[in-house]
Parts: sequence; structure tokens; C-alpha cells
Amino acid sequence: MKKGLFIFVISISYALSFACNRQQPPVAAKADAQDADSLKLTSIEYIVTEHDFGKIKEGEKVSYRFEFKNTGENNLIVKEVRTYCGCTASQYSKKPVIPGAKGFVEITFDSDQRPGKQEKHFAIATNTLQEYSVLTFSCEVEPK
Repeated sequence: MKKGLFIFVISISYALSFACNRQQPPVAAKADAQDADSLKLTSIEYIVTEHDFGKIKEGEKVSYRFEFKNTGENNLIVKEVRTYCGCTASQYSKKPVIPGAKGFVEITFDSDQRPGKQEKHFAIATNTLQEYSVLTFSCEVEPK
């Protein structure tokens, strides 16, 4: 019984090591057009980098659309938007932004259970020389 189990374990180990050593196609061969674009750097110009919502009531949801322009020669790709608080959600341009065109990142802030002065930062990853840009919004949340 032990000998059969030992042979079984050796056989499985051999099969797994063989599977791990198979040649994988190069990453570039798998890339689609958007991935290829993201490897080409471009430049970005934000119309506004900070926004103040002013005074809002606790529980209110407010949104602001930050716009940017592709000022480079290649398509601009927004790879991700990182918000650092569960109270903040984002939407952004999913398709490549062609040179000279505008795109956006829209932020929605939920002020529920967040009274007082609020200042939130979020990062946008793009295919630019400085991969991450940090934008900010603020507000004063009046308690219920």
C-alpha cells in the first residue's frame, strides 16, 4: 500500500514539473491593441486637479468629473483609478483617448457617517512618463 502511494505521488510530481516547464508564448504575442498602446508613452494635461464641493449635508452623495486632455502623440490609456476610501467610487474613460482628445475621471463621494472637513486623494494610472497622477477633492460635511 505504501509503495503504491509512493509511486502515485512521484508520478503526480513528475507530471506537474513537466507541465510547469512547457514553453509559454511571449507576453507581447498575447497583447491586444489596448495593451500594445499602453506600452507607448504619451502625455496628459488635467483641466482641474482639485475640486471643492463646499458645504454638503451628511448622507448626501456628490460627484465631480475631472477632465483631461491627451497632449501626446500616442493613445492615452487610463489603466486604473485608485480611491483610498470606501466612501469614494470612480468611473473613467475606458476606451483609449486619441491624441488631442479629452477623457474623464468621475468621482462620487458618499458623505454618510463622515461629518466634518473631508479631503480625499485618488490616483490615476496612465501610460504616461509619470504613471500616477494624484487628484484631490474636499468638502465640509454638515452633521445630521
